[in-house]
This record gives sequence, C-alpha cells and structure tokens, in this order.
Amino acid sequence: MPGSNESVALVEKVLSSLRQGEARGVLASLFIVLGCGCLASFARHLSVGRWPTVRGKVVAVVGERDDSQSVEYQYAVEGEVYVGTRRTPRDLLRARDLSAVLARQSGDLAKSGYLAVIYNPNKPSQAFLDRPGPLRRLAVLLVAGACFAAPFMLFRGGA
Repeated sequence: MPGSNESVALVEKVLSSLRQGEARGVLASLFIVLGCGCLASFARHLSVGRWPTVRGKVVAVVGERDDSQSVEYQYAVEGEVYVGTRRTPRDLLRARDLSAVLARQSGDLAKSGYLAVIYNPNKPSQAFLDRPGPLRRLAVLLVAGACFAAPFMLFRGGA
C-alpha cells in the first residue's frame, strides 16, 4: 500500500502528465474520479442500510415484459402517505431485476398483501424496496480500490 509520500508524488506525476497532454494523465484522472464516485456510492449504501422500514402496498406494476416493468408502491410515515417508484438507491438494475426484488418479498406479499419499504427518516419521500446487500457493497469497494490502484500502475517506475 502506498504511503503518503508516494501518494503526493503520484498526484504530482498525474498533474504534470495532464499539463503535458499525456493520455495516461487523463486516464489516471478518470480513474481517480471514478474511484471517488465509488466511495460516495459505498457511503450511500452504508447509510441506506441503516434506514428504517415500513409496510407498503404495491399500487401498480407497469409494463408487459420483465425487461420493461416498473413498480409503484404506496407507504405511510407518521400519517403522511407517499408513493414510491424506486427499487434501489441507484436504480441501475435492469428492469427484469424487479421480479427478483418482488420475489424476495413474496412471503410478505402473499401473507398480508404488504411489502417492506425502506425509507429515509430525514426525508420520507425517498424510499426503496431493496437494500444494497453485502456483496453489492463489497463489489463497489473493490471497484473503488481498483480505480485508485490504476494510477499507481500507470505511473510506476520513474516515468
């Protein structure tokens, strides 16, 4: 693992490379920005993991095919009713994954007609049906690590 002196030297190399218009400087910068985005996503996943849940009801599933379906659900927090449409914090999942999210909650749906809705206690209008699991968080963290390692690989040696 690089120390702080190596990190400072890397930043200087990347900046110098950018000033000279080298492609590896641009690439290293893109990796650093992507790594920062991954860390922000990881922090968001951790935050959502602590949000409370409330019972919600599916209002509509729109779309004929699994790959184009979306869901609308209704839930109440402190007496106020909200309507949500997001499945996950990022909603980058393919629409067909909606079937998997609903399948995980099928026991509750079959028994009571309700499903668990995860909501932001500071802004209850933000809600999701699925928490990021440990594998998803690990994958985001690994991608962040790879993004931060890539500039060191690009600039290893004395160049």
